[in-house]
Amino acid sequence: MKKIILATIVGVSGMSNSFAECTYNFDASLPDLKAFEIAKAGNSTNYRYVEQVANINNANQSGYDVIRYYSNKNVDTFLASKKYIQFKTQYPFDTPDNVVIVDKAISSSDIFAQEFIFDVNNLKVNLGNNSQMYEYGFIITGSSESKVELTLNLMFAKGNNYSGVLNGDAIASLGATYKSDGNGHLTYLSANRTNNPVEVPADGKVRVGIYVNQNTKQIGYIVNGVNYGYLNLTMENKLKYISFMGAINQDHFANSALTGKTVGLQLVTDKSKMQFTYPTGAKDICGVTL
Repeated sequence: MKKIILATIVGVSGMSNSFAECTYNFDASLPDLKAFEIAKAGNSTNYRYVEQVANINNANQSGYDVIRYYSNKNVDTFLASKKYIQFKTQYPFDTPDNVVIVDKAISSSDIFAQEFIFDVNNLKVNLGNNSQMYEYGFIITGSSESKVELTLNLMFAKGNNYSGVLNGDAIASLGATYKSDGNGHLTYLSANRTNNPVEVPADGKVRVGIYVNQNTKQIGYIVNGVNYGYLNLTMENKLKYISFMGAINQDHFANSALTGKTVGLQLVTDKSKMQFTYPTGAKDICGVTL
């Protein structure tokens, strides 16, 4: 569809807000994450270590860490809520079709939105002629009253002469919605992948907005103020709960110029901190009109 350039919402000085701030808590501890690591290892031949993002600031819902290279192991570095990671520890592989991740409750039954900030100021580097790629980001999971309905991987990606990956910087998404397979587990209802080239702003922070239309059961997205419309995803049911997990991935390329660079992730859930314009009637997760 045709891209629409959206204006940002400018706050008015002196305006008061009687609503409590809409927040999300990345309160999973390192022991919580290690329990998840062990649960995954119980039925896997590809052992993946799990670590916690080093610098977590729950006041602004952000996490920063260094991109690391490991020559002999796979390491996932996460920023998560306790409720989400405990659910994934209980169901590390196949998810039953009748269980719900009871995490952050969604107050809006119409359209709700949230924003994500990727601090990639330190990734403004020239990778030369090397063939490599790197990505990191968020995993968004939505549940209805009856089951998990949606997962959406939202990532900042950097490619350089690497097959199947856009050259330069991009925002990539990989999403899926679910239905019952008739045997007690979930199977795909719809799936969609996107890659949108992005220019990193002067401050190094790429901002993405995700809005969920509960009436049409669709998911739309905005990148740096450009509305790309709805993804090719349709949910079965309205969402009642939502979860967010950040992942700062390891570098898989030895001697990469990206290794050792610090990157950041930030989740924005309160209306006063959002910058984009959303469809009429949109609210934040807590039900406050944008």
